[in-house]
Amino acid sequence: TLTTIAVFLPIGLQQGITIDLDDGGEVDHDAPPRVPDGSGEKTELLKAAATDIGFDASTVMIGDRFYDLDAAKAVGIASIGVKYGYAPEGEIDGCAPTYTVNTVEELTELLLYE
Repeated sequence: TLTTIAVFLPIGLQQGITIDLDDGGEVDHDAPPRVPDGSGEKTELLKAAATDIGFDASTVMIGDRFYDLDAAKAVGIASIGVKYGYAPEGEIDGCAPTYTVNTVEELTELLLYE
């Protein structure tokens, strides 16, 4: 069951938003930055998030580029590769994510009903 969503905004903004779905969708706009020491590396970003909010078996990284999916593997969490983003043809499949979706509708179905 999906209980928390952590949103990582573009690196330049250096902030995160956490949505607790168990608490009626309460949004914490003041979540601490998820970028350690200004680093833009996704693996470091996920490691910081794991320390800050904790990861469990339901944690998943959603990404549209290889570095998103590689970071998920590096920290030992599941990944969803989305084919409607910026990746060139074949990049997502080449990363072998846990799940792959082609549309926002497929992503919604996977997150809410799988």
